[in-house]
Amino acid sequence: MTAAQDSGINRPDQGRGVIDGAFRLLSLLPEVTGDHQLNQLAELSGIPRPSVYRLMSQLQHVGAVDLVGRRYVVGPSITELARRAEPAKGLRDRALPYMSALRQRSGACVSLVAPASQGAVILEVLPGRDQLPVHIHAGRVLPDLAAASLILNAAEVPDRVDPVRRTAVDHQHIVPGLHCFAAAITLPDGGRAALQIATNEPITSPDDLRLAQEASHRIGAALRADAAQ
Repeated sequence: MTAAQDSGINRPDQGRGVIDGAFRLLSLLPEVTGDHQLNQLAELSGIPRPSVYRLMSQLQHVGAVDLVGRRYVVGPSITELARRAEPAKGLRDRALPYMSALRQRSGACVSLVAPASQGAVILEVLPGRDQLPVHIHAGRVLPDLAAASLILNAAEVPDRVDPVRRTAVDHQHIVPGLHCFAAAITLPDGGRAALQIATNEPITSPDDLRLAQEASHRIGAALRADAAQ
């Protein structure tokens, strides 16, 4: 079996294989930060490089990715879809004031994260004071073991998840030099979203942790009050 056949690109159900391949590349794109981007995407996805090149060109044609210099980045159409995919009506509007206050107090990058069919996706981001080692943007699909993903998937990772406080941490587990703390937001239907802060240094300040937890609780309470009206 050739690599192309194994990737699903040349199977009889080629249409589905192409779609699967395109989504695989989109999910991997934010993680590929070095040089030789297409080679890295081919290696991580298992899709042959010629197919990667063809799929990225097709994604660019429909606006799913943009070519900036010699690098592909997530395009505006994907970002806009993420912005519309609220798991609860009014989540973004209710969250933004608390996110702004949290960023101002902590200086951290603050993200609003929601569950998605392939894990967790960032709905909104307020950049912090520092340049992070990875680009965090609306529409980004988070790795399964990111702090906010652990919250949304109720994963049992004892050294990183506190099920009582409903918080999770990521101290360089995903990206070297990136530290994250996430707190659950309880939605009116009982589901969850998450508020995540990210910095270049370990997040150890009790005030920052408390502020993030309080913000998540207040966002959830506001949404539930709206739903009860």
